[in-house]
Amino acid sequence: MKKFGLEAKVVISIILLALFISVLGVYEMSVNKNRQFLELEKSRTTLLINTISPIISLNLSLGLLDANKEYLDEIAKQNPDILMLKISDKEAVTIYGYQAENEKNILKKSDENYFSQDITDSFMNEHVAKIELYISDERYKEVLKNNTKITIEIFFIVFIVLIFFAFFLKKEFLSFKELSNQNGGALSTITLPLDVEKDHEI
Repeated sequence: MKKFGLEAKVVISIILLALFISVLGVYEMSVNKNRQFLELEKSRTTLLINTISPIISLNLSLGLLDANKEYLDEIAKQNPDILMLKISDKEAVTIYGYQAENEKNILKKSDENYFSQDITDSFMNEHVAKIELYISDERYKEVLKNNTKITIEIFFIVFIVLIFFAFFLKKEFLSFKELSNQNGGALSTITLPLDVEKDHEI
């Protein structure tokens, strides 16, 4: 079996190290982007809930159930990523329910896209209702798809660059080897003058 020379081992080691660092960096960047998007979606949904909760609480205290329905229907219409919106009173009786027409799957409360929050009467400071919200994950899937695509493209570009870098290193090693051989040959042809006279004879 043919063994790798020193230059081949050095080139392969550099390429593997560069690939590892590149893949690790791109992976961490992708994970951070995904996490930031999830945090942004969570903040956006929490803001939506905090915005509509006081209005729902006020309408419930005034007995304006129809006003709540019109308001929540408009909220669902303006936010097409809402798959489910449900309001329950303090007895856990559903007083408003919305579910997207094209959503046939069972919505799980353990899902990351599920949000719930108690609605408190700001005047009486007591629990009056509960809001449940389920958000579509289509945008998150799109982000994952785009990040995966970018990761593959970056990896491919890095791989191509490293191939050219490997050829460059190989060429430099060959040049260095030839230069070393030339210097070694030149040194081997050097002869020292033998004109040293004995100062003392025994």
